[in-house]
Amino acid sequence: MENRVAQLESQVAYLTDRLASLEERLAGAGRDPRALDLEPQPSVLAVADLQAGSIQQWLGLAGRTLVILGGAYLLRALTGAHVVPAHVGVALGLLYGAPWLLLASRAGMRGSHLDAFTHALTTALIGYPLVWEATLRFGVLDPVQSAMLLAALTAGAFVLASTRGLQGLAWVVSFGALVSAIVLSIAMDSWTAYTVLAIGVGVATLWLGYTQGWTMLRWPAAAVANCMVLVVTGRAMVGGSARGALLVQLVMLAAYLGSFAIRTLVIGREVIPFEVVQSIGVLTVAFGGAIALIHSTGANVVPVGIASLLLAAAGYVIAFAFVERRRHVKNFFFYTLLALLFGVVGIALTAGATTGALTYSVVGAGAAVLARRHHRLTLSLQASVYVLAAVFASGLLTAATLAMALPPSAGWGAPAAVPIVALAAIAVVVALPVVRPVERWGVFASIPRLVVVATALWAAAGTAVAVGILLLPESARADAAVAATIRTGILVLATFAAASSARRESGREAGWLVYPLIVLTGCKVLFADFPQGRPETLFAALALYGVALIAAPRLMRQRAVPSAERAGAPEAVAPASSVAHRD
Repeated sequence: MENRVAQLESQVAYLTDRLASLEERLAGAGRDPRALDLEPQPSVLAVADLQAGSIQQWLGLAGRTLVILGGAYLLRALTGAHVVPAHVGVALGLLYGAPWLLLASRAGMRGSHLDAFTHALTTALIGYPLVWEATLRFGVLDPVQSAMLLAALTAGAFVLASTRGLQGLAWVVSFGALVSAIVLSIAMDSWTAYTVLAIGVGVATLWLGYTQGWTMLRWPAAAVANCMVLVVTGRAMVGGSARGALLVQLVMLAAYLGSFAIRTLVIGREVIPFEVVQSIGVLTVAFGGAIALIHSTGANVVPVGIASLLLAAAGYVIAFAFVERRRHVKNFFFYTLLALLFGVVGIALTAGATTGALTYSVVGAGAAVLARRHHRLTLSLQASVYVLAAVFASGLLTAATLAMALPPSAGWGAPAAVPIVALAAIAVVVALPVVRPVERWGVFASIPRLVVVATALWAAAGTAVAVGILLLPESARADAAVAATIRTGILVLATFAAASSARRESGREAGWLVYPLIVLTGCKVLFADFPQGRPETLFAALALYGVALIAAPRLMRQRAVPSAERAGAPEAVAPASSVAHRD
Protein backbone atom coordinates (compact mmCIF):
# COMPACT_ATOMS: atom_id res chain seq x y z
CA MET A 1 0.00 0.00 0.00
CA GLU A 2 2.80 2.40 0.87
CA ASN A 3 4.50 1.67 -2.49
CA ARG A 4 1.34 2.54 -4.40
CA VAL A 5 0.98 5.78 -2.46
CA ALA A 6 4.61 6.64 -3.22
CA GLN A 7 4.04 5.95 -6.92
CA LEU A 8 0.96 8.16 -6.95
CA GLU A 9 2.89 10.96 -5.24
CA SER A 10 5.67 10.62 -7.81
CA GLN A 11 3.20 10.80 -10.70
CA VAL A 12 1.45 13.82 -9.17
CA ALA A 13 4.78 15.61 -8.77
CA TYR A 14 5.68 14.85 -12.41
CA LEU A 15 2.34 16.17 -13.66
CA THR A 16 2.74 19.28 -11.50
CA ASP A 17 6.14 19.99 -13.07
CA ARG A 18 4.76 19.52 -16.59
CA LEU A 19 1.82 21.83 -15.84
CA ALA A 20 4.16 24.51 -14.51
CA SER A 21 6.30 24.19 -17.65
CA LEU A 22 3.25 24.59 -19.89
CA GLU A 23 2.09 27.64 -17.90
CA GLU A 24 5.52 29.24 -18.36
CA ARG A 25 5.39 28.66 -22.13
CA LEU A 26 1.87 30.05 -22.34
CA ALA A 27 2.88 33.10 -20.33
CA GLY A 28 5.82 33.65 -22.69
CA ALA A 29 3.54 33.26 -25.66
CA GLY A 30 1.29 35.97 -24.24
CA ARG A 31 4.19 38.36 -24.30
CA ASP A 32 5.53 37.25 -27.66
CA PRO A 33 3.26 35.31 -30.00
CA ARG A 34 6.32 33.90 -31.73
CA ALA A 35 7.36 32.09 -28.54
CA LEU A 36 5.06 29.19 -29.47
CA ASP A 37 5.37 27.92 -32.98
CA LEU A 38 1.93 26.35 -33.03
CA GLU A 39 1.52 26.66 -36.79
CA PRO A 40 3.99 24.50 -38.68
CA GLN A 41 5.06 25.92 -41.99
CA PRO A 42 3.08 24.57 -44.94
CA SER A 43 6.28 23.66 -46.74
CA VAL A 44 7.37 21.59 -43.71
CA LEU A 45 4.03 19.81 -43.70
CA ALA A 46 4.33 19.11 -47.39
CA VAL A 47 7.84 17.69 -47.06
CA ALA A 48 6.82 15.54 -44.10
CA ASP A 49 3.82 14.27 -46.03
CA LEU A 50 5.98 13.45 -49.04
CA GLN A 51 8.45 11.58 -46.88
CA ALA A 52 5.64 9.67 -45.21
CA GLY A 53 4.21 8.49 -48.49
CA SER A 54 4.98 4.88 -49.27
CA ILE A 55 6.13 3.55 -52.60
CA GLN A 56 2.67 2.12 -53.19
CA GLN A 57 1.07 5.52 -52.57
CA TRP A 58 3.44 7.21 -55.00
CA LEU A 59 2.79 4.62 -57.67
CA GLY A 60 -0.94 4.84 -57.13
CA LEU A 61 -0.97 8.62 -57.43
CA ALA A 62 1.22 8.50 -60.54
CA GLY A 63 -1.03 5.91 -62.12
CA ARG A 64 -4.15 7.91 -61.32
CA THR A 65 -2.62 11.06 -62.80
CA LEU A 66 -1.66 9.25 -65.99
CA VAL A 67 -5.16 7.81 -66.37
CA ILE A 68 -6.68 11.28 -65.98
CA LEU A 69 -4.23 12.74 -68.49
CA GLY A 70 -5.11 9.91 -70.84
CA GLY A 71 -8.73 11.01 -70.74
CA ALA A 72 -7.65 14.54 -71.60
CA TYR A 73 -5.71 13.27 -74.60
CA LEU A 74 -8.77 11.29 -75.70
CA LEU A 75 -10.77 14.51 -75.79
CA ARG A 76 -7.89 16.13 -77.67
CA ALA A 77 -7.92 13.32 -80.24
CA LEU A 78 -11.69 13.56 -80.73
CA THR A 79 -11.43 17.32 -81.24
CA GLY A 80 -8.48 17.02 -83.62
CA ALA A 81 -10.32 14.39 -85.68
CA HIS A 82 -13.33 16.71 -85.92
CA VAL A 83 -15.54 14.19 -84.18
CA VAL A 84 -16.69 17.06 -82.00
CA PRO A 85 -16.49 20.75 -82.94
CA ALA A 86 -13.48 22.64 -81.69
CA HIS A 87 -15.42 24.88 -79.33
CA VAL A 88 -17.27 21.87 -77.90
CA GLY A 89 -14.00 20.00 -77.41
CA VAL A 90 -12.46 22.96 -75.60
CA ALA A 91 -15.52 23.29 -73.36
CA LEU A 92 -15.43 19.54 -72.57
CA GLY A 93 -11.73 19.83 -71.75
CA LEU A 94 -12.41 22.66 -69.31
CA LEU A 95 -15.22 20.70 -67.69
CA TYR A 96 -12.97 17.66 -67.50
CA GLY A 97 -10.13 19.51 -65.81
CA ALA A 98 -12.09 21.62 -63.30
CA PRO A 99 -13.30 18.85 -60.92
CA TRP A 100 -9.75 17.81 -60.07
CA LEU A 101 -9.16 21.22 -58.51
CA LEU A 102 -12.21 20.68 -56.31
CA LEU A 103 -10.95 17.23 -55.33
CA ALA A 104 -7.61 18.82 -54.47
CA SER A 105 -9.40 21.19 -52.12
CA ARG A 106 -11.19 18.31 -50.41
CA ALA A 107 -7.94 16.38 -50.05
CA GLY A 108 -6.34 19.45 -48.51
CA MET A 109 -9.18 19.70 -45.99
CA ARG A 110 -8.46 16.10 -44.93
CA GLY A 111 -4.79 16.97 -44.45
CA SER A 112 -3.57 14.85 -47.37
CA HIS A 113 -1.22 17.38 -48.92
CA LEU A 114 0.36 14.92 -51.33
CA ASP A 115 -3.03 13.88 -52.69
CA ALA A 116 -4.12 17.51 -52.96
CA PHE A 117 -0.94 18.45 -54.79
CA THR A 118 -1.29 15.71 -57.40
CA HIS A 119 -4.95 16.60 -58.06
CA ALA A 120 -4.07 20.27 -58.50
CA LEU A 121 -1.06 19.40 -60.64
CA THR A 122 -3.37 17.35 -62.86
CA THR A 123 -5.60 20.38 -63.34
CA ALA A 124 -2.59 22.50 -64.31
CA LEU A 125 -1.28 19.86 -66.73
CA ILE A 126 -4.69 19.77 -68.40
CA GLY A 127 -5.60 23.46 -68.23
CA TYR A 128 -2.51 25.28 -69.52
CA PRO A 129 -1.91 23.08 -72.60
CA LEU A 130 -5.64 23.23 -73.30
CA VAL A 131 -5.55 27.03 -73.44
CA TRP A 132 -2.51 26.89 -75.72
CA GLU A 133 -4.27 24.50 -78.12
CA ALA A 134 -7.54 26.42 -78.05
CA THR A 135 -5.72 29.66 -78.89
CA LEU A 136 -3.00 28.58 -81.31
CA ARG A 137 -4.29 25.44 -83.02
CA PHE A 138 -8.07 25.65 -83.02
CA GLY A 139 -8.47 29.45 -82.90
CA VAL A 140 -11.38 29.20 -80.49
CA LEU A 141 -10.00 31.85 -78.14
CA ASP A 142 -8.58 35.28 -78.95
CA PRO A 143 -5.71 36.75 -76.88
CA VAL A 144 -7.98 38.54 -74.41
CA GLN A 145 -10.15 35.45 -73.84
CA SER A 146 -7.19 33.12 -73.43
CA ALA A 147 -5.51 35.55 -71.01
CA MET A 148 -8.72 35.73 -68.96
CA LEU A 149 -9.00 31.92 -68.92
CA LEU A 150 -5.38 31.58 -67.82
CA ALA A 151 -5.99 34.19 -65.13
CA ALA A 152 -9.04 32.31 -63.82
CA LEU A 153 -7.18 28.99 -63.74
CA THR A 154 -4.18 30.53 -62.02
CA ALA A 155 -6.28 32.45 -59.51
CA GLY A 156 -8.19 29.32 -58.51
CA ALA A 157 -4.98 27.38 -58.06
CA PHE A 158 -3.41 30.21 -56.03
CA VAL A 159 -6.44 30.34 -53.72
CA LEU A 160 -6.20 26.58 -53.19
CA ALA A 161 -2.45 26.76 -52.61
CA SER A 162 -2.89 29.56 -50.08
CA THR A 163 -5.75 27.99 -48.11
CA ARG A 164 -4.23 24.48 -48.05
CA GLY A 165 -0.59 25.46 -47.69
CA LEU A 166 0.57 23.95 -51.01
CA GLN A 167 3.67 25.93 -51.86
CA GLY A 168 4.70 23.49 -54.56
CA LEU A 169 1.39 24.05 -56.35
CA ALA A 170 1.96 27.81 -56.26
CA TRP A 171 5.32 27.33 -57.96
CA VAL A 172 3.82 25.06 -60.63
CA VAL A 173 0.92 27.33 -61.56
CA SER A 174 2.99 30.53 -61.51
CA PHE A 175 5.52 28.88 -63.81
CA GLY A 176 2.74 27.60 -66.07
CA ALA A 177 1.00 30.96 -66.23
CA LEU A 178 4.16 32.93 -66.95
CA VAL A 179 5.42 30.52 -69.60
CA SER A 180 1.97 30.52 -71.21
CA ALA A 181 1.93 34.31 -71.23
CA ILE A 182 5.34 34.54 -72.89
CA VAL A 183 4.70 31.82 -75.48
CA LEU A 184 1.24 33.06 -76.43
CA SER A 185 2.48 36.67 -76.64
CA ILE A 186 5.15 35.67 -79.13
CA ALA A 187 2.99 33.26 -81.09
CA MET A 188 -0.05 35.55 -81.33
CA ASP A 189 2.03 38.73 -81.71
CA SER A 190 -0.23 40.30 -79.09
CA TRP A 191 1.38 41.39 -75.82
CA THR A 192 -1.04 43.64 -73.97
CA ALA A 193 -3.44 41.09 -72.47
CA TYR A 194 -0.72 38.58 -71.60
CA THR A 195 1.42 41.28 -70.01
CA VAL A 196 -1.49 42.25 -67.77
CA LEU A 197 -1.74 38.54 -66.89
CA ALA A 198 1.97 38.46 -65.97
CA ILE A 199 1.53 41.54 -63.79
CA GLY A 200 -1.41 39.86 -62.07
CA VAL A 201 0.65 36.75 -61.41
CA GLY A 202 3.45 38.92 -60.04
CA VAL A 203 1.15 40.77 -57.64
CA ALA A 204 -0.49 37.50 -56.57
CA THR A 205 2.88 35.96 -55.73
CA LEU A 206 3.76 39.18 -53.90
CA TRP A 207 0.80 38.76 -51.58
CA LEU A 208 1.45 35.04 -51.19
CA GLY A 209 4.84 36.08 -49.89
CA TYR A 210 3.22 38.55 -47.50
CA THR A 211 0.61 36.13 -46.16
CA GLN A 212 2.24 32.70 -46.49
CA GLY A 213 5.92 33.50 -46.24
CA TRP A 214 6.69 32.17 -49.74
CA THR A 215 9.15 34.94 -50.40
CA MET A 216 11.12 33.45 -53.30
CA LEU A 217 8.05 33.01 -55.46
CA ARG A 218 7.65 36.73 -56.17
CA TRP A 219 11.13 37.35 -57.62
CA PRO A 220 10.86 35.45 -60.94
CA ALA A 221 7.27 36.61 -61.41
CA ALA A 222 8.30 40.24 -60.97
CA ALA A 223 11.25 39.81 -63.35
CA VAL A 224 9.01 38.35 -66.08
CA ALA A 225 6.42 41.11 -65.60
CA ASN A 226 9.08 43.82 -65.84
CA CYS A 227 10.56 42.33 -69.01
CA MET A 228 7.16 41.99 -70.67
CA VAL A 229 6.26 45.61 -69.87
CA LEU A 230 9.59 46.66 -71.35
CA VAL A 231 8.82 44.72 -74.53
CA VAL A 232 5.35 46.27 -74.78
CA THR A 233 6.86 49.74 -74.42
CA GLY A 234 9.50 49.08 -77.06
CA ARG A 235 6.93 47.74 -79.52
CA ALA A 236 4.73 50.78 -78.96
CA MET A 237 7.64 53.13 -79.66
CA VAL A 238 8.25 51.55 -83.06
CA GLY A 239 4.66 51.58 -84.23
CA GLY A 240 2.65 49.44 -81.85
CA SER A 241 -0.35 50.40 -79.77
CA ALA A 242 0.61 53.33 -77.56
CA ARG A 243 -2.73 53.22 -75.76
CA GLY A 244 -2.29 49.56 -74.84
CA ALA A 245 1.25 50.20 -73.62
CA LEU A 246 0.14 53.10 -71.43
CA LEU A 247 -2.61 50.92 -70.00
CA VAL A 248 -0.12 48.20 -69.12
CA GLN A 249 2.26 50.72 -67.53
CA LEU A 250 -0.55 52.24 -65.46
CA VAL A 251 -1.67 48.78 -64.29
CA MET A 252 1.86 47.90 -63.19
CA LEU A 253 2.34 51.18 -61.32
CA ALA A 254 -1.01 50.92 -59.55
CA ALA A 255 -0.73 47.20 -58.75
CA TYR A 256 2.79 47.09 -57.34
CA LEU A 257 3.10 50.52 -55.72
CA GLY A 258 -0.44 50.20 -54.39
CA SER A 259 0.42 46.85 -52.81
CA PHE A 260 3.56 48.30 -51.24
CA ALA A 261 1.55 51.23 -49.86
CA ILE A 262 -1.11 48.95 -48.36
CA ARG A 263 1.49 46.82 -46.61
CA THR A 264 3.63 49.68 -45.28
CA LEU A 265 0.93 52.27 -44.51
CA VAL A 266 -2.28 50.36 -43.78
CA ILE A 267 -0.81 47.19 -42.25
CA GLY A 268 2.12 49.12 -40.78
CA ARG A 269 5.01 46.83 -41.77
CA GLU A 270 8.54 47.94 -42.58
CA VAL A 271 9.68 48.06 -46.17
CA ILE A 272 11.66 45.01 -47.32
CA PRO A 273 14.43 44.65 -49.93
CA PHE A 274 12.08 43.22 -52.57
CA GLU A 275 9.86 46.30 -52.36
CA VAL A 276 12.84 48.58 -52.86
CA VAL A 277 14.21 46.59 -55.80
CA GLN A 278 10.84 46.14 -57.48
CA SER A 279 9.96 49.80 -56.95
CA ILE A 280 13.09 50.68 -58.92
CA GLY A 281 12.11 48.19 -61.60
CA VAL A 282 8.50 49.41 -61.80
CA LEU A 283 9.49 53.07 -61.94
CA THR A 284 12.07 52.31 -64.63
CA VAL A 285 10.00 50.16 -66.99
CA ALA A 286 6.53 51.62 -66.29
CA PHE A 287 6.97 55.25 -65.30
CA GLY A 288 10.14 55.81 -67.29
CA GLY A 289 8.70 53.82 -70.16
CA ALA A 290 5.59 55.97 -70.20
CA ILE A 291 7.68 59.15 -70.40
CA ALA A 292 9.81 57.73 -73.21
CA LEU A 293 6.72 56.57 -75.09
CA ILE A 294 5.02 59.95 -74.83
CA HIS A 295 8.20 61.66 -76.01
CA SER A 296 8.44 59.33 -78.99
CA THR A 297 4.89 60.14 -80.08
CA GLY A 298 5.46 63.90 -79.81
CA ALA A 299 2.64 64.28 -77.32
CA ASN A 300 2.64 66.77 -74.47
CA VAL A 301 4.46 65.45 -71.41
CA VAL A 302 3.33 68.25 -69.09
CA PRO A 303 0.35 66.25 -67.75
CA VAL A 304 2.72 63.44 -66.81
CA GLY A 305 4.97 65.98 -65.11
CA ILE A 306 2.08 67.42 -63.13
CA ALA A 307 1.05 63.91 -62.06
CA SER A 308 4.65 63.25 -61.02
CA LEU A 309 4.73 66.43 -58.92
CA LEU A 310 1.47 65.42 -57.24
CA LEU A 311 2.94 62.01 -56.44
CA ALA A 312 6.03 63.75 -55.05
CA ALA A 313 3.90 65.93 -52.80
CA ALA A 314 1.94 62.88 -51.65
CA GLY A 315 5.20 61.05 -50.89
CA TYR A 316 6.51 63.91 -48.75
CA VAL A 317 3.21 64.23 -46.89
CA ILE A 318 3.09 60.49 -46.22
CA ALA A 319 6.71 60.40 -45.06
CA PHE A 320 6.63 63.41 -42.74
CA ALA A 321 3.01 63.35 -41.56
CA PHE A 322 2.35 59.64 -41.15
CA VAL A 323 5.37 57.38 -41.43
CA GLU A 324 7.64 59.40 -39.14
CA ARG A 325 5.12 59.24 -36.31
CA ARG A 326 5.35 55.45 -36.32
CA ARG A 327 9.16 55.53 -36.07
CA HIS A 328 9.54 53.35 -39.16
CA VAL A 329 12.89 54.59 -40.35
CA LYS A 330 13.08 52.35 -43.41
CA ASN A 331 9.61 53.37 -44.54
CA PHE A 332 10.47 57.05 -44.01
CA PHE A 333 13.48 56.85 -46.31
CA PHE A 334 11.56 54.77 -48.82
CA TYR A 335 8.79 57.33 -49.24
CA THR A 336 11.10 60.35 -49.18
CA LEU A 337 13.26 58.81 -51.90
CA LEU A 338 10.17 58.02 -53.97
CA ALA A 339 9.03 61.61 -53.52
CA LEU A 340 12.49 62.85 -54.50
CA LEU A 341 12.43 60.82 -57.70
CA PHE A 342 8.95 61.99 -58.65
CA GLY A 343 9.91 65.57 -57.80
CA VAL A 344 13.04 65.60 -59.96
CA VAL A 345 11.23 64.01 -62.90
CA GLY A 346 8.14 66.21 -62.49
CA ILE A 347 10.16 69.43 -62.52
CA ALA A 348 12.06 68.30 -65.60
CA LEU A 349 8.86 67.47 -67.49
CA THR A 350 6.90 70.58 -66.55
CA ALA A 351 9.52 73.33 -66.37
CA GLY A 352 12.06 72.51 -69.08
CA ALA A 353 15.83 72.82 -68.83
CA THR A 354 16.33 76.48 -67.91
CA THR A 355 13.38 76.98 -65.59
CA GLY A 356 13.92 73.49 -64.24
CA ALA A 357 17.53 74.28 -63.34
CA LEU A 358 16.43 77.41 -61.49
CA THR A 359 13.71 75.42 -59.69
CA TYR A 360 16.18 72.71 -58.71
CA SER A 361 18.54 75.37 -57.39
CA VAL A 362 15.89 77.09 -55.26
CA VAL A 363 14.49 73.81 -53.90
CA GLY A 364 17.96 72.43 -53.19
CA ALA A 365 19.17 75.54 -51.38
CA GLY A 366 15.93 75.77 -49.39
CA ALA A 367 16.16 72.11 -48.38
CA ALA A 368 19.76 72.67 -47.25
CA VAL A 369 18.71 75.59 -45.04
CA LEU A 370 15.89 73.56 -43.50
CA ALA A 371 18.18 70.58 -43.03
CA ARG A 372 20.72 72.69 -41.17
CA ARG A 373 18.06 74.35 -39.02
CA HIS A 374 16.26 71.14 -38.04
CA HIS A 375 19.28 68.78 -38.12
CA ARG A 376 17.66 66.55 -40.74
CA LEU A 377 20.07 64.38 -42.68
CA THR A 378 17.22 63.30 -44.95
CA LEU A 379 16.64 66.88 -46.07
CA SER A 380 20.36 67.27 -46.62
CA LEU A 381 20.29 64.24 -48.93
CA GLN A 382 17.32 65.71 -50.78
CA ALA A 383 19.15 69.01 -51.14
CA SER A 384 22.19 67.24 -52.55
CA VAL A 385 20.17 65.49 -55.24
CA TYR A 386 18.29 68.65 -56.23
CA VAL A 387 21.43 70.75 -56.62
CA LEU A 388 23.12 67.99 -58.60
CA ALA A 389 20.10 68.01 -60.88
CA ALA A 390 20.50 71.79 -61.16
CA VAL A 391 24.15 71.44 -62.12
CA PHE A 392 23.34 68.95 -64.87
CA ALA A 393 20.21 70.72 -66.15
CA SER A 394 21.93 74.11 -66.33
CA GLY A 395 24.90 72.79 -68.29
CA LEU A 396 27.30 73.96 -65.59
CA LEU A 397 29.16 70.67 -65.36
CA THR A 398 29.58 70.43 -69.13
CA ALA A 399 30.77 74.03 -69.40
CA ALA A 400 33.25 73.56 -66.55
CA THR A 401 34.66 70.40 -68.13
CA LEU A 402 35.07 72.12 -71.52
CA ALA A 403 36.82 75.07 -69.89
CA MET A 404 39.22 72.73 -68.07
CA ALA A 405 40.09 70.73 -71.18
CA LEU A 406 39.62 72.80 -74.36
CA PRO A 407 40.58 76.28 -75.61
CA PRO A 408 37.93 79.02 -76.03
CA SER A 409 37.91 78.34 -79.77
CA ALA A 410 36.15 75.03 -79.00
CA GLY A 411 32.95 76.97 -78.33
CA TRP A 412 32.70 77.62 -74.60
CA GLY A 413 32.34 81.18 -73.34
CA ALA A 414 31.52 83.20 -70.29
CA PRO A 415 29.24 81.47 -67.74
CA ALA A 416 25.56 82.32 -68.16
CA ALA A 417 23.24 83.39 -65.36
CA VAL A 418 21.52 80.02 -64.85
CA PRO A 419 24.77 78.05 -64.34
CA ILE A 420 25.93 80.71 -61.89
CA VAL A 421 22.71 80.27 -59.90
CA ALA A 422 23.26 76.50 -59.91
CA LEU A 423 26.83 77.04 -58.69
CA ALA A 424 25.58 79.26 -55.89
CA ALA A 425 23.00 76.63 -54.90
CA ILE A 426 25.54 73.83 -54.69
CA ALA A 427 27.82 76.14 -52.70
CA VAL A 428 25.01 76.66 -50.18
CA VAL A 429 24.60 72.90 -49.79
CA VAL A 430 28.35 72.46 -49.27
CA ALA A 431 28.49 75.33 -46.76
CA LEU A 432 25.57 74.03 -44.66
CA PRO A 433 26.46 70.49 -43.59
CA VAL A 434 24.33 68.56 -41.12
CA VAL A 435 25.72 66.87 -38.03
CA ARG A 436 25.50 63.21 -38.96
CA PRO A 437 24.36 60.35 -36.70
CA VAL A 438 27.28 58.18 -37.71
CA GLU A 439 26.15 55.20 -35.63
CA ARG A 440 23.08 54.82 -37.83
CA TRP A 441 24.24 55.81 -41.29
CA GLY A 442 27.92 54.95 -41.18
CA VAL A 443 29.88 55.63 -44.35
CA PHE A 444 26.69 56.00 -46.40
CA ALA A 445 26.12 59.42 -44.82
CA SER A 446 29.31 60.68 -46.47
CA ILE A 447 28.78 59.39 -50.01
CA PRO A 448 26.18 61.97 -51.15
CA ARG A 449 28.13 64.81 -49.62
CA LEU A 450 31.36 63.56 -51.19
CA VAL A 451 29.70 63.64 -54.61
CA VAL A 452 28.35 67.15 -53.98
CA VAL A 453 31.69 68.49 -52.75
CA ALA A 454 33.57 66.99 -55.70
CA THR A 455 31.02 68.38 -58.16
CA ALA A 456 31.12 71.80 -56.52
CA LEU A 457 34.94 71.93 -56.62
CA TRP A 458 35.07 70.89 -60.27
CA ALA A 459 32.29 73.28 -61.30
CA ALA A 460 33.90 76.17 -59.41
CA ALA A 461 37.34 75.39 -60.86
CA GLY A 462 35.98 75.21 -64.41
CA THR A 463 34.07 78.45 -63.97
CA ALA A 464 37.16 80.16 -62.57
CA VAL A 465 39.24 78.93 -65.53
CA ALA A 466 36.65 80.26 -67.98
CA VAL A 467 36.55 83.65 -66.30
CA GLY A 468 40.34 83.83 -65.98
CA ILE A 469 41.01 83.00 -69.62
CA LEU A 470 38.29 85.30 -70.93
CA LEU A 471 39.72 88.19 -68.88
CA LEU A 472 43.02 87.90 -70.75
CA PRO A 473 43.74 90.18 -73.71
CA GLU A 474 42.41 88.92 -77.02
CA SER A 475 45.89 87.94 -78.21
CA ALA A 476 46.64 85.89 -75.07
CA ARG A 477 43.43 83.83 -75.05
CA ALA A 478 44.67 81.52 -77.77
CA ASP A 479 48.02 80.97 -76.02
CA ALA A 480 47.92 77.31 -74.95
CA ALA A 481 50.84 77.73 -72.54
CA VAL A 482 49.14 80.55 -70.63
CA ALA A 483 45.82 78.67 -70.53
CA ALA A 484 47.57 75.55 -69.20
CA THR A 485 49.26 77.56 -66.45
CA ILE A 486 45.95 79.16 -65.44
CA ARG A 487 44.34 75.73 -65.20
CA THR A 488 47.21 74.47 -63.06
CA GLY A 489 46.88 77.46 -60.74
CA ILE A 490 43.12 76.93 -60.38
CA LEU A 491 43.61 73.23 -59.58
CA VAL A 492 46.18 74.16 -56.94
CA LEU A 493 43.71 76.62 -55.40
CA ALA A 494 41.03 73.89 -55.42
CA THR A 495 43.49 71.59 -53.62
CA PHE A 496 44.15 74.22 -50.95
CA ALA A 497 40.42 74.83 -50.57
CA ALA A 498 39.78 71.12 -50.02
CA ALA A 499 42.67 70.80 -47.56
CA SER A 500 41.52 73.88 -45.63
CA SER A 501 37.96 72.56 -45.43
CA ALA A 502 39.25 69.22 -44.17
CA ARG A 503 40.53 70.95 -41.01
CA ARG A 504 36.91 71.03 -39.82
CA GLU A 505 34.98 67.91 -38.92
CA SER A 506 32.16 68.93 -41.24
CA GLY A 507 34.59 69.06 -44.16
CA ARG A 508 36.13 65.62 -43.92
CA GLU A 509 34.76 64.64 -47.35
CA ALA A 510 36.75 67.51 -48.85
CA GLY A 511 39.85 66.02 -47.26
CA TRP A 512 39.28 62.80 -49.18
CA LEU A 513 39.66 64.82 -52.40
CA VAL A 514 43.02 66.42 -51.58
CA TYR A 515 45.29 63.62 -52.75
CA PRO A 516 43.20 62.83 -55.86
CA LEU A 517 43.47 66.52 -56.75
CA ILE A 518 47.24 66.42 -56.24
CA VAL A 519 47.48 63.39 -58.54
CA LEU A 520 45.19 65.03 -61.13
CA THR A 521 47.23 68.23 -61.09
CA GLY A 522 50.47 66.29 -61.47
CA CYS A 523 49.11 64.41 -64.47
CA LYS A 524 47.91 67.69 -65.93
CA VAL A 525 51.38 69.28 -65.51
CA LEU A 526 53.05 66.25 -67.06
CA PHE A 527 50.75 65.80 -70.06
CA ALA A 528 49.57 69.39 -70.72
CA ASP A 529 51.96 71.96 -69.29
CA PHE A 530 55.18 70.32 -70.48
CA PRO A 531 54.05 69.72 -74.11
CA GLN A 532 52.38 73.15 -74.43
CA GLY A 533 54.41 75.33 -72.08
CA ARG A 534 57.33 77.69 -72.41
CA PRO A 535 60.09 78.14 -69.83
CA GLU A 536 58.36 81.07 -68.10
CA THR A 537 54.99 79.31 -67.95
CA LEU A 538 56.60 76.07 -66.81
CA PHE A 539 58.34 77.99 -64.02
CA ALA A 540 54.99 79.22 -62.76
CA ALA A 541 53.25 75.83 -63.15
CA LEU A 542 56.00 73.87 -61.40
CA ALA A 543 56.27 76.43 -58.61
CA LEU A 544 52.54 76.31 -57.98
CA TYR A 545 52.45 72.52 -58.02
CA GLY A 546 55.45 72.31 -55.72
CA VAL A 547 53.77 74.61 -53.21
CA ALA A 548 50.69 72.38 -53.33
CA LEU A 549 52.78 69.27 -52.66
CA ILE A 550 54.38 70.93 -49.63
CA ALA A 551 51.51 72.86 -48.09
CA ALA A 552 48.40 70.74 -48.73
CA PRO A 553 49.48 67.70 -46.67
CA ARG A 554 50.52 70.02 -43.84
CA LEU A 555 47.08 71.58 -43.81
CA MET A 556 45.65 68.05 -43.61
CA ARG A 557 47.90 67.14 -40.67
CA GLN A 558 46.85 70.26 -38.75
CA ARG A 559 43.36 68.81 -38.61
CA ALA A 560 44.34 65.77 -36.53
CA VAL A 561 45.02 67.43 -33.14
CA PRO A 562 41.93 69.64 -32.90
CA SER A 563 39.80 66.79 -34.19
CA ALA A 564 41.08 64.44 -31.52
CA GLU A 565 40.56 67.05 -28.83
CA ARG A 566 37.00 67.66 -29.99
CA ALA A 567 36.29 63.93 -30.02
CA GLY A 568 37.18 63.67 -26.34
CA ALA A 569 35.23 66.74 -25.24
CA PRO A 570 31.70 66.22 -23.88
CA GLU A 571 30.37 69.32 -25.62
CA ALA A 572 31.47 67.95 -29.01
CA VAL A 573 29.52 64.75 -28.49
CA ALA A 574 26.33 66.49 -27.47
CA PRO A 575 25.27 67.79 -30.90
CA ALA A 576 25.60 64.36 -32.49
CA SER A 577 23.67 62.68 -29.69
CA SER A 578 21.03 65.36 -29.80
CA VAL A 579 20.21 64.61 -33.42
CA ALA A 580 20.88 60.88 -33.46
CA HIS A 581 17.18 60.18 -33.27
CA ARG A 582 16.37 62.25 -36.35
CA ASP A 583 16.08 60.62 -39.76
